[in-house]
Amino acid sequence: MNREQFKGKWNEIQGKVKEKWGKITNDELLQIHGEYDKFVGALQKNYGYMKEQAEEEIRKWNEKESSWGKKESHGSHSTKEGHKENHKWKEDKEKKRKAG
Repeated sequence: MNREQFKGKWNEIQGKVKEKWGKITNDELLQIHGEYDKFVGALQKNYGYMKEQAEEEIRKWNEKESSWGKKESHGSHSTKEGHKENHKWKEDKEKKRKAG
């Protein structure tokens, strides 16, 4: 997804962005308003990423996101990897909840 597509799909993907990068606040999501550079900046601020790392994380997430909803072929392990990542996300969320 290029920057123009990112901006055009922003309203559609905000929830998924929040699921993946939960440290980004709702106010920040409103301020980002589909602007790629602001999104990169929010990842840098909230996760301590360097610009290149933030862009790589977005690229990887976008590749995974683009494959969601598509029928997985036999032998593909992307569904398994997605399950592992979702499980890790739930564990991290639970740890944060317990930490207070």
